[in-house]
This record gives sequence, structure tokens and C-alpha cells, in this order.
Amino acid sequence: ISSYIFSLKGRNFPMIVPPLLALLLWGLGWQLLFLFLPKGDSYNEATESYVCDLQRTLSTLNDLVSTMVTPVSFLLVFRLGRASIRFWDARQAAGLMIELCRSNIATVTVGFISPIRQQRRHMKKKQLRYNTEKDRNEGDTDEVKIQSVSQSGEDFDAEIELLCEYARWLTSFPVAVKHFLRPEERLGWDDTAYYKKQRFEIGPLLCDEDANHMMLSYDDERGKAVFDKNAKRVRDPPLVVLNRLYELSYDIAHHDYGCCIGSYNPTPQQRAALFQQLNNQIGTLCKSFGVMERIKNTPLPFVYVIHLRTILLLYLFLWNVTSIASIGWVALPALFAYNLSMLGIEAATVVCEKPFDWNANHLTLGKYCVVIARNIAQAMKEVRH
Repeated sequence: ISSYIFSLKGRNFPMIVPPLLALLLWGLGWQLLFLFLPKGDSYNEATESYVCDLQRTLSTLNDLVSTMVTPVSFLLVFRLGRASIRFWDARQAAGLMIELCRSNIATVTVGFISPIRQQRRHMKKKQLRYNTEKDRNEGDTDEVKIQSVSQSGEDFDAEIELLCEYARWLTSFPVAVKHFLRPEERLGWDDTAYYKKQRFEIGPLLCDEDANHMMLSYDDERGKAVFDKNAKRVRDPPLVVLNRLYELSYDIAHHDYGCCIGSYNPTPQQRAALFQQLNNQIGTLCKSFGVMERIKNTPLPFVYVIHLRTILLLYLFLWNVTSIASIGWVALPALFAYNLSMLGIEAATVVCEKPFDWNANHLTLGKYCVVIARNIAQAMKEVRH
């Protein structure tokens, strides 16, 4: 537990430190001012000393300022709750994407390879029955028998290639979603470095032509695809992958196996059922992407955010003045801790509100891509045809 308490990683210090230091200097300045002002006739029992008239007047406002904590706390809790819901919705949509990629590749492998597997199983049984009924040459061994059975049937290179192409595009989908959701600008990165990073993450899944078609979301004035954020955006990488998956799902469901599988050729009803199931799964993938896109593009209203920030800072500055006027130097450590807690809550809401940034608190989209890639690779390795 102590490692979390004293850990500095993940804390939103850029939003905490400047106002926290300003409040500390604000309190010290008022305390020094109270020391140098001439003392009046008012006696402060908390400090056990006579104070100036200004300090006495500000101390009387302490109860009035303390009432502001109720609306400020309500605004903070509401924003933190909404930010947490956004973060959880984003994580739920990412989990749904992982689940659907697993079920989709399982549906494709089973529905597409089953006719081939059934045909080869039938051919093996037929060959074994033929070898049992027919007298064999005395020189034939069990090894020769097994080899003759294993060589029965046709090679289905075209079907396997089509299945591998579908698996490659399905594996590319979470990568495309990651590229779309992450901020397009990162400190120290230009367009060339950002393009190389995205191309490296895609790797050998797609050829250069397909990868560029997915990554190059912008067109220049001549309509040429470029990786330039100053150009006109005309395509989104996840939609490019989804459209390709729709095309491949049709090719798989209506694939012509030829006469090599005989009676195991899928019926029109089976083809329609497979195509419908694949389209439903791809449509749900599109829905999960849409949820994450909505969270990215629709933050909390700016008027609410700026109003909360203004009221919070106003309350903290007034509370620091009246507390120091009432208690004196003793209030500074407690005020520092109080300021840190209030500013920390507000800074945490800003981080949770945008779950797709590059910081440590945001969703690990890269790990989700790795998990999906491993699951699809496992499904492909377990294909038996």
C-alpha cells in the first residue's frame, strides 16, 4: 500500500503544482502582511495575541467562506463520477472488442474449414475401409498405409490463404482503433516519426499498399493520400479495416470449394447463416469502436469545466486567507494538505475524462492489440483441415 501512497507515477502534477504553489505563497504573503500591520485592540484566542483590524475582519468571514465547500464538493463529485463512467465505458468497449475478435475468428475458422475437414475425414475412412477389404501386397507396411491415407484428398491452398487474409485484417483492427483514438500530436514527434511508429506496429500483417491505405487518413489538394495532419481528413483507419472485413466475410461465406469436397459443400442456407453471423459480429465490432469514438470526441461541456475550476480556486484562495487570519501559522500545513487533496481530485477527473491519451493512467491499448493478436494466432494454429 505504501508504494501507491508515495508513488509519483501517474499523478497529474502539471495541473496540481502551479495552483498549489500559488496558494502556498498566497498564504505566506497574508501571514507576513498580518505580522507587519500595526496591532489593534482585538485579541485572538487561537493565536493568543492581539491582531490587526484587517485580520480580525477576515477571521469573521471564515464561517461564511466555509459554506462554499458544499457546492464545490458537489461539483467535484459529479465531475469525478462522470469521468469514471466515461473511463469504465471505454474499458468495457475495449473488452467487448477483445471478446468479439476471439469469437469472430472462431466462427470463421469453424464455418469455413469444417466442409474441408469433413471431406478429408470421409476420405480417410473410405481409404481405410478400402485397404481393409482389399488384399494388400506383403511388402506394404503400416507406415505405407498411413502415408497413403494422409495423401488422400486435395490441397486447399486457396482456402487457407483466404482464411489467413481474414485473420490478418482482423488482427489489424485493434491496431487501427489504437491509431485513431490516440492523440495525433505527441511531444517530440513529427509526422514522419509518427508514421514510422504506426507502420512498425502493423508490421508484416499487411503489405505496404494495404498498410498505407489504412494509415494515410488524409488527402492533399490533388487527392493523393498523405500522412499530413494539415491536409484534409477523408478516411478513418478502423472503418477501412471494417469494410475489408465485410468484403472478406462475403467471400468466405460464398466461397466456391469446387467439386473436391463433394456432398460436403455448404448449402445456401448454411452459407447465409454463416454470412449473417459474421456480419453481426463485425457490426458489433463497429459498435464498440463507435462507443470509444464517442467518448473521445465528446468531453464534458466546457462551461461546466471552467465554472468548476473557477469556483474551486476562488474557494481555496478565500479559505486560505480566512483560515490564516483565524489560526495563524499553524494553519499552513493543514491548508497545504487540504489544497493538495482538492486540487488532486480535480486533476484526477481531467485524466479519467480522456482515457485514450499517452499517460500511465490511460487505457493500455497496445496490450489489448497484443492480446488479440495472440488469440487469433492461437485460433489459426488450432485449425485442423
